[in-house]
Amino acid sequence: LFFLYPTVNAVSSGFGYELPGPIVRVDAVARAQWPDHPFIHAQDKFAKDFGSSSLVVIAVVVKQGTIFTPETLKKLQRITHRLDGEGYNSRTDEREAERDRIEETLGEDEEIDTFRLIRRLDRKFPPYPVNHDRIQSLTHGSTRAVAIEPDGAITSEVLISKMPETQAEADEIREKVRQNPPFIFGRLVSLDEKGAFMAANFITDRLSGREVYMAVFNHVQKIKHGWRCGEQEIALHAEQAGYPIHQMIVSPIHSSTIPSLNVAHPDLIKGEAIPHVWLRLEVDSTQEPATLHAEWVQMNGRPMWDLTLTEDQLRKA
Repeated sequence: LFFLYPTVNAVSSGFGYELPGPIVRVDAVARAQWPDHPFIHAQDKFAKDFGSSSLVVIAVVVKQGTIFTPETLKKLQRITHRLDGEGYNSRTDEREAERDRIEETLGEDEEIDTFRLIRRLDRKFPPYPVNHDRIQSLTHGSTRAVAIEPDGAITSEVLISKMPETQAEADEIREKVRQNPPFIFGRLVSLDEKGAFMAANFITDRLSGREVYMAVFNHVQKIKHGWRCGEQEIALHAEQAGYPIHQMIVSPIHSSTIPSLNVAHPDLIKGEAIPHVWLRLEVDSTQEPATLHAEWVQMNGRPMWDLTLTEDQLRKA
């Protein structure tokens, strides 16, 4: 009976009705479960050299010419800014107000662990926990070019301190890049000069729950699919890596729904907060290519949506 109420509260919270009092939560943070595991110690030891174990990578490839044009370099800069968190709404004011409210509800002799408080706030107001000092990009301010002066002095300066306005200025940046292998030329820029590599390291301990993962995923998906910046439309041609995503959001057998989980993102095809929905899958391997037919049906038999995908559409890129 000791665990009955917290367990019931956990189930009801899953339906969107959190009860007052204790609740059972499953913490899947590896550091919390195995603080002395050799893998954890290895991560701590090598993180300062190799960066975080939580990494998001974006590659931009031009179809014609090279990336060294004023237009493309400006696009790379805006993508880098977005990858660094620009445009993400952290809802800071609401988060601070909620922190104050939680602390005010504590009794005089009560305290709340800082880590637990952060986790609780992260669930309600998911952050974008990027490490701003670990952004790798051709246009990032931390990317520096090394040069040897005629007198033998070695200098290091920001690779791109100002975005080029003319092709001649873009060509000057190209020459600096070619003089700085292997990190800049060969990693941040492909050897054929058609591709640019950008990466963002995230603070692994803050990527600790579904809400934070989904917030980061949705933000990166918006970058991949393009966005509007001022008066200029930026559209990216994104090559798929991994398996394609085709998402429909419904509530299964439950009688209640959680509308807040119906979060829009570019790979969401349909989403409705409707209870009592069943999913029927049919695979037809008698034809070439094979097909998968998915049908969403309400409990009363009323059809909602259906989607047919071929084997080719489901293959890994």
